[in-house]
Amino acid sequence: MKLFWIFLIIAPITDFIVLIKIGYLVGILPIISLSLFSALLGWLWPVKRTVSHSPMMSILNMMIIKISKGCLIIPGILSSIIGLLGLIPFIKQYIALQITDYFQQHTSHTFQDFFSEKSETSISQDSHHTLEGEFSILDPEDPQKK
Repeated sequence: MKLFWIFLIIAPITDFIVLIKIGYLVGILPIISLSLFSALLGWLWPVKRTVSHSPMMSILNMMIIKISKGCLIIPGILSSIIGLLGLIPFIKQYIALQITDYFQQHTSHTFQDFFSEKSETSISQDSHHTLEGEFSILDPEDPQKK
């Protein structure tokens, strides 16, 4: 988690420094036009719903597309490159597979467990931590219920 916060702080600073350095080399007009083009591309890129063999992969693909579009909207060279890479289909598929592999290695359940076709009763029977009880709604104006 610390790595995430470090990345969240260092990435925009690095992106801004790279933007300034490249702007110094090529000029301000190409950098502004590149930033505007990148933002428009991220804003107007069509989001097509992909049908996958599992709902989990469809959800991950949509998340990667949304994050990539967000990276394109952010002004900067590095964020635009990351955004464009996330929109390439085979790279997007590779990222989704890496995410699923990570969660399968670091959790006891896989994404497939949550999206399987088990009924709700079979899931609760498999669970060893079932809490059962009754509840009733108390009426604050009824003295017998207090």
